[in-house]
Amino acid sequence: MKSFYFLFVFIFLSIGIMNAQISLVPNAAVTAGSTTVNHYAFGQCGTNYGNFSGSDTEELYTYTATADVPCASLNLDPATQFTGVFVFENALPTSTADACLTSAYSGVFGNTDPVTANFAMTNGTTYYFVVTSEGEGDVNFDIDLDIPTLGMPFVVMSSPASPIEVADGTTLSFYDTGGPTCDYMEDESYEMTICPDAAAVAANKIVQLEFTEFDINNTCETNTSLRIYKGTSVVPANEIPIDGKYLNQDFTTDVRIFASIIAGGCMTITFDNPAIAGACEGTGWTGNFTVIDNPCTTTTMADECNIAPLLMTGQELLSTSECFTGGLSACGFGYNNNGWFKFIPTATTVNIGYEITGGNACYTGTGGDDDELPNMTTGIQMLLYEGCGAADQICTSTLTTGGIDVANGVYASGTWDITGLTVGQTYYAMFDGYGTDLCNFKVSGDATVALPIDLTAFSVKEQGKSNVLYWTTASEENTASHIIERSEDGRSFKEIGNIIAAGNSIEVINYSFIDDKPKTISYYRLKTVDFDGSKGYSSIVSIERNPKIFDINSISPNPARGEINVLINSNTSREVTMTLTNIIGEKVLNKQIELNQGEQVETLNISHLTQGVYLVSLTSETESITYKIIKE
Repeated sequence: MKSFYFLFVFIFLSIGIMNAQISLVPNAAVTAGSTTVNHYAFGQCGTNYGNFSGSDTEELYTYTATADVPCASLNLDPATQFTGVFVFENALPTSTADACLTSAYSGVFGNTDPVTANFAMTNGTTYYFVVTSEGEGDVNFDIDLDIPTLGMPFVVMSSPASPIEVADGTTLSFYDTGGPTCDYMEDESYEMTICPDAAAVAANKIVQLEFTEFDINNTCETNTSLRIYKGTSVVPANEIPIDGKYLNQDFTTDVRIFASIIAGGCMTITFDNPAIAGACEGTGWTGNFTVIDNPCTTTTMADECNIAPLLMTGQELLSTSECFTGGLSACGFGYNNNGWFKFIPTATTVNIGYEITGGNACYTGTGGDDDELPNMTTGIQMLLYEGCGAADQICTSTLTTGGIDVANGVYASGTWDITGLTVGQTYYAMFDGYGTDLCNFKVSGDATVALPIDLTAFSVKEQGKSNVLYWTTASEENTASHIIERSEDGRSFKEIGNIIAAGNSIEVINYSFIDDKPKTISYYRLKTVDFDGSKGYSSIVSIERNPKIFDINSISPNPARGEINVLINSNTSREVTMTLTNIIGEKVLNKQIELNQGEQVETLNISHLTQGVYLVSLTSETESITYKIIKE
């Protein structure tokens, strides 16, 4: 059953008024009810209730919907057999040709079990509920209307005319046609598309669907299907594998996440439940649509061998299998969602760490259990190559026994131990989900994996308003350039500079780079690019600049002949000393000034000074700022 908090509208009626129209009001008093003889005399909804001329007891109730509700539940608890309820919208019937919306009744003789009629509500529509029972006299019963509280914007499975858009930072609940409380019905076939809105598309966002409950009824298992596609149409090549799109599936104890990972970030979902003999209803599903960053923009492994990045000591490389399509058939395995990288060993044995971080079908499970999706074989497989071709392979591939643990959400991790390597040779490695499993993973290099250059030092220092980076190489081989990258969070890096590398060198070379627009906290790394396009990364260094209490933003004009305007910015109100010093250190001006919080201008007359270079300084007990000017 679906796990929701409901707003229960319990309505119990005290009845005894002929032809009464009683409105179901939230939070009404709970009292027992009894009907009086009343008669509408129309057989509705395929039953003859209400069609016993002069011999039925009936009562009428109404409710006007205040919101769209995918599925409300009208519950009847009868005390007498052959008691039922009919639901009409907008008006009561005037003949047997006026079909009701739905109905529920106790049925066989002696059955007084509670019954429920489920139906969708439209905001502003008035619904009429007629309770009827065969026979004259008073009949006791209870009636209540349950309306679920959805809590956030939602959409039910349908076929809208245009895609539904989701904004970044919002969540859109997703239900089967029964909504949060009811089952989907037989003879349903829908196709709908969900997309990021225009702002999210511009930011390279994509749609993600996270199921929290999923149960397709097994009565129609060979005909019922849910399918998910990347993009805006049903294209077989863009179908996202989902174990459980057929048959009886129930992963209410697990979470299944599916992402678009395609230009535009849209996702198309189809649901088909044809009418066949027997009941064809089911609990269905609940889920959430959100907008996330496209993981293909952060994947650092490669889709092809010849552009594989170099794995370095202390570095991690990421793979999102859904982003990859290429592959080889080798060593008895077929590959189709693989991630490539290369490494240069500094010892004959290398230990490469790996961790499975997710994926649409990468998990453990033996199959057949109601609380797990069936799975043939789990884990990832690895293959090692001496070059970029099937003929170059070294068949030391290993199939891991890990995967995602369904019950605990634990991701498998381990170490790939490779022996018998030649020091200094370049090897190519490939990771792939076993079979067609889409496994996302990361790998990490240890001390036995070489850097593309012999980087002996890498540091950063604060210098005035700038940060200066220094690095030293003891040797370089085929290096084309050193690219300086900066980040504010230590994760997302952007290029801020590019310095031509030595190419090939066995001598010590010192490099430096000035970042004249540093952040309060800056993280830096080097990306070394070889002539063949391969690249590698250094470790990350960081620096936090001390925030200045006050500063000289500018002096104008400069050079100057008469007056100069010194623009000062201060974080607090305080007293400082302003001095003007010539090039040999003699003070030609010395005065105290009061700084206010914010910006202010101090004007100095330098017309009497001789031509030359002067230094304007502001000094407090803890800080000093100096600015150079030229007197013409």
